[in-house]
Parts: sequence; C-alpha cells; structure tokens
Amino acid sequence: MAPALLVWPLLVGSAAIALWTAARFPGLAPRTAVGVSVWVACSFGSTFAAPVGFPVLNPLIGRTAALLIVAVSSGVCVMLTVAWASLWVMRSIEPSSR
Repeated sequence: MAPALLVWPLLVGSAAIALWTAARFPGLAPRTAVGVSVWVACSFGSTFAAPVGFPVLNPLIGRTAALLIVAVSSGVCVMLTVAWASLWVMRSIEPSSR
C-alpha cells in the first residue's frame, strides 16, 4: 500500500476514536484552562515522540503494527485535544444560568 493511501484511514480512524471518546465520556473533558493546557502539551509531546517511537517499535512488532500504534495513538491525542479545547471554549463563553 502506498504511504499516501494509508494516511487517510489513519486520520479518519483517529478522529472517529477521539469523537467517540469525547461524546461517550464527557466527564473526562478538562474543565479548567490548566487542564486544557496540559492536554495541549501532551498533544505536542505525542506528536514529537511519534517519529522516535516508530524506530523503537519497528524491530519489535513489525513496521505496520508500529505505524498503527504510534500514528493512531498520537492522532487520537491530537484530535481529542482539539475536541476538548473546543468544548472548553464553548463552555467558557456561554452565558451563565444564574
């Protein structure tokens, strides 16, 4: 399979898992700016750790499995960060019911 063709299913799969997680477990979403900032930092960390993690896992479990583990976990972290940051912004600008 061409690498360009594999990117789209990984991206869509990561987005679907993140969307399901955000919708199914709304209580896991951070409620403070510090919580959102921690998720943004974790998202950057997973993005920068992915190229390092792939060569480490490649000889142990194979190229395809390593790619799936590294790319999907990093993608889910990034997409979940986007979903939860958007949710936090929406919650912070809605008028209070008091």
